[in-house]
Order: sequence, then structure tokens, then C-alpha cells
Amino acid sequence: MHAVLPEAKLIYMVRDPIDRMLSQYLHGRTKGLELRPIEEALADPGLEATTYVAQGRYHLQLSRYLEHYPRESVLVVAQEDLLRNRRRTLRRIFAFLDVDSSF
Repeated sequence: MHAVLPEAKLIYMVRDPIDRMLSQYLHGRTKGLELRPIEEALADPGLEATTYVAQGRYHLQLSRYLEHYPRESVLVVAQEDLLRNRRRTLRRIFAFLDVDSSF
């Protein structure tokens, strides 16, 4: 990605890891990909190695981008901020992207 767009600005959206894990579980149940009850799936002794945990390891994921992009080219946005304070969060995003933040 960096080879193609070295000057890119990245927006990395995160979500409360527990909420994200529960949502992922429910999505898997709905699609028939997860058959275990939630108590069993999330109490799995191998949980640390599952996608339930891996997808919530934001630092690990973000550090891969930071190997190629400077920190000032990456904006981390919490999904909860976008939901609770949409205007303020969008102004922050627009300012980061150097676009009209009053839009």
C-alpha cells in the first residue's frame, strides 16, 4: 500500500473490543459460522488465538501501518465518538484530511 500511496492519510477506526467481539460472535451465529453458545465460544481456552481476540488487537494491527507511515499520517477514531459526537468527530476527520471542516 505504501509503495503505491506513500503520502496517504489513514483513518483507523476502532471499536470497544468487547462490543466488537460480541458483534462478531452474533454475526457468526447469524451466518451459521459459529455454532457454539456464546458462553462456550468466548470461554474457549484457546480464545487468545481466535479471531475474536485477534481482530481487537488494535495496537498490533496499527503498528504494521506505522512501520511505513509516520504517526501524523494516521488518525485513530473511536466508533463510539462518531456515534456520540458525530459533528465534532467529523470536524476532526475533515481537519486531518485538510478539507473544509465546516461541511
